[in-house]
Amino acid sequence: MSTKFQLTASDGLQLSGTSYTPTEKIKGVVVLLHGMGEHFGRYKHVADFFSTIGYATVGMDHRGSWEFWWQERPYTFVQPTHE
Repeated sequence: MSTKFQLTASDGLQLSGTSYTPTEKIKGVVVLLHGMGEHFGRYKHVADFFSTIGYATVGMDHRGSWEFWWQERPYTFVQPTHE
């Protein structure tokens, strides 16, 4: 079973994630992190596999990834900071 969730960053940006829970007793939790230019949805098959062997899986889209292209904010993979 999958559940979508959102967390709000300190600057107000909504971070989207998904958790997958097996139907039987949970043996452990796997945290999946995607690479640059990707999104967590590409790893659904991996999360599904872990669910079949009793592991819960959680993952989020990082700033600059798929979910953020649809928000009207100018975020990129690396946001320079200037004082």
